[in-house]
Amino acid sequence: MKTARSVTRKGVKVSGFVVEQVRKGTVKLGQQMAPYLHRGATQIFAKTMGKDEQKAGQQFDEFLEVTGGAVQGLGTVFIGLEHAAVVLAKSLRNNTVTVVQHKYGTEAASLCDDTTTAVGNTLVTGYNVKCLGPKTLAKTVAKDTGKAVVASASAKDKESTPNSK
Repeated sequence: MKTARSVTRKGVKVSGFVVEQVRKGTVKLGQQMAPYLHRGATQIFAKTMGKDEQKAGQQFDEFLEVTGGAVQGLGTVFIGLEHAAVVLAKSLRNNTVTVVQHKYGTEAASLCDDTTTAVGNTLVTGYNVKCLGPKTLAKTVAKDTGKAVVASASAKDKESTPNSK
């Protein structure tokens, strides 16, 4: 089981590295696409609302600011839930190992620890591989593009607002 634990740990590291590199690429792609998306959305917004592009652009930027705050809040909740899941999984593993050690001894506890760690690593590797699927990649690019659009609109709004001191 020590070998399985070691191999799955390496699988987590390799798959995590690949996912991180792909993630960096999707962020760059989103940043490149954001200005075009913003311009097109502003034009559609102007035509739909029957306003000139400048006024529509300002209203669209305000909409993005509000939406960005909501998305940021949801992101914070999601990250908190992910961290809670990790803490829960580690606690379950540690408590299971402790119970096995008390009931069956140190050798069984060591086997249990290696087994539960290998299973956990396998699950993390599976999750990382799933993140490399075409559907997940498309969602990630869309999310990163949306974040870049909101960030550029927010930066533009900060530039146009004078400091009030």
